Amino acid sequence: MAKPTKKANGADKKPAASAKRKAPARKAPAAKASASKTPAKKKQTAAAASNLPMFYNKVEALSASAHADLKVKENNSDVSFARQSNSIMLTAVEFAQAAHHYPVVFGSKELEAVPFAVTGHTGSENIFVGEDGKWREDVYIPAYVRRYPFILIENTADTSVVLAVDPTSPMISKDEGKPLFEDGEGSDVAKGIMNLCVAYHREYLKTKVICKQIEETGILIDRSAEVTLPDGTKTRVTGFRVVDEKAFNELSDEDFIELRKSGALTLIYCHLWSMRSWKNLLG
Repeated sequence: MAKPTKKANGADKKPAASAKRKAPARKAPAAKASASKTPAKKKQTAAAASNLPMFYNKVEALSASAHADLKVKENNSDVSFARQSNSIMLTAVEFAQAAHHYPVVFGSKELEAVPFAVTGHTGSENIFVGEDGKWREDVYIPAYVRRYPFILIENTADTSVVLAVDPTSPMISKDEGKPLFEDGEGSDVAKGIMNLCVAYHREYLKTKVICKQIEETGILIDRSAEVTLPDGTKTRVTGFRVVDEKAFNELSDEDFIELRKSGALTLIYCHLWSMRSWKNLLG
């Protein structure tokens, strides 16, 4: 499988936020759900289920010898694998689009201010995935969802990254779809997927740096939100952080300018604007 020209440190070491999965548990940024920011195994072999990011049941590094007959189904819009995820990790480049549809919040201190789109008001529900397994029409689908069932993992021999797949995904088949390998080499389809995953990983690393800068200013505070459903039932979403507008407005000129230079200001404004999207969790 083709490898990216640049080495990527820590490929997908912390890409996941989960809701009530039995993977390494950390509190989720929404609705008291469990979350994982779990590293994928730094191996080219199948990763242990207990160490997998959200959505992934198994991870195998793609190779012509082991996966010559694998195909990826075309036009597969089934995202039922995300139905029980009440929060989905975002990268910085997604904030502007995501803010139109979801509350964009920051994870707890344990999650290093990783940003998430809140997609449900209970710990095991994503209200944007319908009974037909499709994401709600005309709503932005986070890149973390669109990337599945592929992912990057590290090659321990030289710290480069290789493309891996969850072979248990219904999107993967041996009978139908476009082949991932042709004549013993990665197909154009596989190369396109590799490019997508490499771009995602780079954005993830950029986001991590920017969010760390936001956190270090001290403007993030713990917050909860009470959502009243159409039937009058109230539910409280907890375990996340937001920007304290008072503290933000009191930042020194120096800190404010540093946030502007890094691009963090854009994220902060998108985050604050997204708070009006809590109403979208009413379904």
